[in-house]
Amino acid sequence: METKIIVFLVIVCVVIILLIVFLILLIRSSQKLPKNRRRDIVVNDGANISDGRIENGSKKLFSAMPLDVMSTCVVNININKSTAGSRIRLRSVNSSKIFDIYINGEVILGRINSEMNFNFCGVSELRSVSRNHCTIAEKCGVIYVKDNSSTNHTYLNDCPVTAYVQIKSGDVLRLGNEEIFIFEII
Repeated sequence: METKIIVFLVIVCVVIILLIVFLILLIRSSQKLPKNRRRDIVVNDGANISDGRIENGSKKLFSAMPLDVMSTCVVNININKSTAGSRIRLRSVNSSKIFDIYINGEVILGRINSEMNFNFCGVSELRSVSRNHCTIAEKCGVIYVKDNSSTNHTYLNDCPVTAYVQIKSGDVLRLGNEEIFIFEII
């Protein structure tokens, strides 16, 4: 007789626990989020968001779900320094401007224009600098520079660059006739 009572009490306890869990889940699912809840996404390194898609400059990097589908959107972007390529700094001798650039593969340097994309860096407004003046590439941790058949050529330490040439910290990079940069690997 005692075992029947113990089994009955255990079954009743299990049923009560299941009912409590069910009620908690029902209450949580019936709670609605406020319709006017802000949907902000903060992304480091100059990216911004508009129309539910993450952008950098005027080109879309990748499409995310539209914001009206989700009530909350959390984006974590972790840059793994071992796979993110190299970071370089160009210090303009002419204007004292500093350009910090991440190179993951290659980046094109050139005259500032309205058609920028994620692998382009506009470093000059001078007409002697072509729109796609030169390419800086990284391979196996070594940085190279190459002229992109620009009108006024690219020079590294006053030597004309035609093919890929290794560039090191402290080298002087000249685009065209006037735009001079001190190159640094950060």
